[in-house]
Amino acid sequence: MPLHRMFAFLLFLAVAAAQPHDTWTTELSLRVQAVAGVTPSPDGALVVYTQTQHVIEPERSEQRTQIFLAKADGSARRQLTFGEKSATAPSFSPDGRFIYFRSARTGHSDIWRIPVDGGEAQPVTNWKGEIGVYAVSPDNRWLAFAAWQEPADEELKKKQKRDFWVVDEHPKNHVLWLVPTTSQPPGFATPKRLSDPRRHVAELDWAPDSRSIVMENRPSPSPDVWTKSDLSEV
Repeated sequence: MPLHRMFAFLLFLAVAAAQPHDTWTTELSLRVQAVAGVTPSPDGALVVYTQTQHVIEPERSEQRTQIFLAKADGSARRQLTFGEKSATAPSFSPDGRFIYFRSARTGHSDIWRIPVDGGEAQPVTNWKGEIGVYAVSPDNRWLAFAAWQEPADEELKKKQKRDFWVVDEHPKNHVLWLVPTTSQPPGFATPKRLSDPRRHVAELDWAPDSRSIVMENRPSPSPDVWTKSDLSEV
């Protein structure tokens, strides 16, 4: 079994074992925190992962996900992200100094990063819309991400209750974008579009020399068009 899957399985057992388990009930299942997104650091010494907690309150019922960091043997576990907004999809920077993640803590989805040693998270993107998969270049200089850009009049349409839509008429295709990771201040560099908005980018990965990106793309986000997927390099 791969290291990250073994770690997730053992951590799930540890979390579950910490709960009373005389009888398995719905209430008890909501107290168990699911473990996911397990990713080892480039040197294999650390592991980053997410834990999802069920929040059940009189005026709120939701799942909240936060990012945790631990040594590869499961020791020295600590929580990295906090707050009322979830943090998901964690990954290490190639040099192992930062952990990147996705969060809507400012009201819209963005990619953030936080030092492995702890501290304040900083935005790497300043985006309005949806953000899907992302990846940092091997040379640590660039962040590639697949995202749908919200139309300029979307906020007004929502306020005027005109934000209706016809299913599959205008698919929210995620387009490939590029932004530097070293912009100052972080999160305010203008992203560069790299792919055709008529195709949805579902997966992406960098070439080892950081000079090109390979992406899986298809006509729309719909799972029904998977047979029309292509691989492209940009």
